[in-house]
Amino acid sequence: MRHTAFAFALALLLGACGGSPPVHYHALPTPDGEAGRPAALGAPVVVGPVRVPAFLSRPYIAWRAGDSRLDYDELHRWGSSLEAEVLRALVEHLAHRLPGRGVLAWPTQVPAERALRVAVDIDRLDVVRGGTSRLRAHFVVRGPDEKPLRVGAATAEATVAGGGPGAVVATYGALIEALAGDIAGQLEGL
Repeated sequence: MRHTAFAFALALLLGACGGSPPVHYHALPTPDGEAGRPAALGAPVVVGPVRVPAFLSRPYIAWRAGDSRLDYDELHRWGSSLEAEVLRALVEHLAHRLPGRGVLAWPTQVPAERALRVAVDIDRLDVVRGGTSRLRAHFVVRGPDEKPLRVGAATAEATVAGGGPGAVVATYGALIEALAGDIAGQLEGL
């Protein structure tokens, strides 16, 4: 009788696990095609570190659902940390916008005496389903001697086109692409 009860409990447990919905992993979108990367035309650019608000430093994709409420989607997660995703996307967008410059993610083996470094602090990254999503960031471009060459602030807005997780990820991507445009504008001529 004990074996029958154990087998029944085990069957229930295994049956419950088998019906779980799958977890989906997402990455921020980047430009299509390979950016031209011939010999560097100017100092290489090292992007990082990048900081995002602590409440977004979770594996789950999040969106704002009111003034103070956040919703996290446990079935839709970032492929890596959001900071790593933002860093990767910024590097790809900058490489696309600044062809001919070596654009790399921090930390890197590029000698510090040759590179410009861009540190990014995102203090607002609110994606809102059915509303206006906003990004606010500050960045510093430092020369090889670590002295600030440019200090900038960026703001961007986008609207989530649809209600699904793909639309939320695309909106995050649009906000990061706009940030890359502002940073690229500050790097031109350096």
